[in-house]
Amino acid sequence: MAQVTLKQIALDADVSEMTVSKVLSGRYQPTQRRAIQRAEHIRKIAMKLGYQPNAAAKAIRSGRFGAISLLMSVKPYRGALFSKMLIGITDTLAERDMKLTMARLADDQLTDAAKLPMFLRETCCDGMLVNYTDDVPEQMVDLIDAHRLPAVWVNTQREHDCVSMDDLNASSHATQQLIELGHKQIAYVDYTHGPTKVNPHYSVAYRREGYEQAMREAGLPSRQIRCQEGRLVPANKRVALSRSWLSRPDRPTAVVCYGPSNEALPIMHAAMMLGLDVPRDLSLITFGENHVELLGPSIGMMIQPTEMMGRHAVEMLIQKIANPTQNMPHEKLALTFDPCQTVVRPR
Repeated sequence: MAQVTLKQIALDADVSEMTVSKVLSGRYQPTQRRAIQRAEHIRKIAMKLGYQPNAAAKAIRSGRFGAISLLMSVKPYRGALFSKMLIGITDTLAERDMKLTMARLADDQLTDAAKLPMFLRETCCDGMLVNYTDDVPEQMVDLIDAHRLPAVWVNTQREHDCVSMDDLNASSHATQQLIELGHKQIAYVDYTHGPTKVNPHYSVAYRREGYEQAMREAGLPSRQIRCQEGRLVPANKRVALSRSWLSRPDRPTAVVCYGPSNEALPIMHAAMMLGLDVPRDLSLITFGENHVELLGPSIGMMIQPTEMMGRHAVEMLIQKIANPTQNMPHEKLALTFDPCQTVVRPR
C-alpha cells in the first residue's frame, strides 16, 4: 500500500501542506477555538488515512535520530539490568519524545576492531548507554572511546561520563547503624566474589572497604566471611556454610551482607534452622533495589536508587549528545538506609 503523504491529508482537510506538517509535528500550538478544532480535524484525517511519519526524513531534517541505544553483553552477570533502572531510562526518554533500542553483543563483537565500530555506525541512535559492569575488556572501552559516539556508562566507575552508586559510604553507613545500636561482633559476608574474580564490579571492594572503615574507626575487630576458592560459593552450599559459622560460640550478632539472594537469604535460612531469632539474635543488612521478605521479616536494606540512576544516565547522555567533546563529571548516587525488620539492638 502506498504511503500516505502530507499532500493527501492537506487535500482532504482543505488546508496547506505546511499547516498539516506543523500540526502533525507538534509545532502548531493554536489557542483559538476554531484553530484548535481545525488541528483536531487534521489529526483525525491523518489517522483515518493511516498516515505514518517518515522517521528517516525527520532524522535528515534534524540531524538526529531521536533515539539512544542500550548496549549490553550476552552474559547477564556482566551487566545487571535493574527493572527500576529500565523504568527510569524509558520514562525519561518518553518525556523527551525519544526512543530506546537495545542490543546484546557477544564478547567477540564487543572487542573486535572491525565488528564493534561497524555496529556503532549502523545503529540508528544519537548516543549510547553502556550497561557493562563486570570484567570490562579494555579493548572494548578503547573502541567505544575511539568511535566518539556519545556514550555514558551505567553503574560503572570511570573518570567521566558515568553514573554509579556510592557503595563505599553506603556500606560504612550500614555498619555504623549497627555499631550505634550496640553491636560489637559484626561480620561482613560475601559468598559471591572470591579472590580469583577478575575485574569485579566496583561494589565488591567498596562494600567491603566501607565495612572495614567503620569497624576500624569504632575500634572494633573486623570479620570477613568470604569464599576462598573460585568465584562464588555454590548455591547448594550457602546455607550449610552459614550454619557452620552461626553455630559457633563466637558467632556475630549482626551481619552486613553483599547482596540479598546469595548472602542474606541463605544466612536467614540457616539462622532459622539453628533456632536463632532474626533479628533479636542476629541483625541483618544488605544492599538492593527492592525490599526482600521471602522468609518472614523484611530484611534491612541499603536501597539502591536504580530508577534515579537510569534517569540521570539519560540526562547526562542528552547533555553529551549536545556537547560530544565535553567530558561529563562522574556522578555518584547515595543509597538510603531502611532498617525494615532485621536491624535491632543486640540481646
